[in-house]
Amino acid sequence: MRSLLLLLILTTPAFAEKKATTFADVADVIATFEPARAKPGDTVIFKLTVAPKPNCYTYPSGEKNKFKLPTTGDVVFQKAFRDPPGAETVFGSEGAEEHYTTPATWQFTGTVAATATAGKKKVALAGTRLQACDPQGCFYLTDADVLSAELEILPGAGPPPMPAPPSVPEVAPPRSVPPQPDATAAHKGVIKKDALATAQYKLSLDAVAANIEKDAGIGLLPTTNLFGFLVTAAVWGWISLVTPC
Repeated sequence: MRSLLLLLILTTPAFAEKKATTFADVADVIATFEPARAKPGDTVIFKLTVAPKPNCYTYPSGEKNKFKLPTTGDVVFQKAFRDPPGAETVFGSEGAEEHYTTPATWQFTGTVAATATAGKKKVALAGTRLQACDPQGCFYLTDADVLSAELEILPGAGPPPMPAPPSVPEVAPPRSVPPQPDATAAHKGVIKKDALATAQYKLSLDAVAANIEKDAGIGLLPTTNLFGFLVTAAVWGWISLVTPC
């Protein structure tokens, strides 16, 4: 009789194992900042720990655990992060998967914004979705209140602004100067003769005049024939050679 009574007690719903109905039934979530107090411009780390309960598990980042990090607000986060170590590979109906059956802590690096005001602020990973499962099913967590941590922002000026690059004076481009004509090229092919002194020039003219008068007196070279014309041309040509340009 006692055995039957004990069997009835253990098999009643009140004493049977409770079936999971929410994410909190299969995993705990802890979110903290390190350090918990910081000034504008300081680097902080948002630590998010997912601790599966016995016989439960969670996943690395990807399709099932999606993390969204704020890029505006009191803390600006870097996009890059790594999954924590400790994942186990298991084989199921969907093939090989990686599971965390022990607490897994993700670390997200951020910088306190220069515009952040002093005081205690709650920073949430809004848009993040976590998944944890037990043998009967899986559950999601998207509550921003749970996926948040408190950070105390201390008074203080932000980091000094980056110095402006040194100003470089504007330099006018060099003016193009047209090439100057070559003086030697302009007189190429012309032979320039040195000018004679006045006395030498007068003596040369006197000698030429005497020769012309002599030839005219002899009358041997009439200018009407071709030979006389050539001689006359030669005489004037010699005069042009001794005459300065």
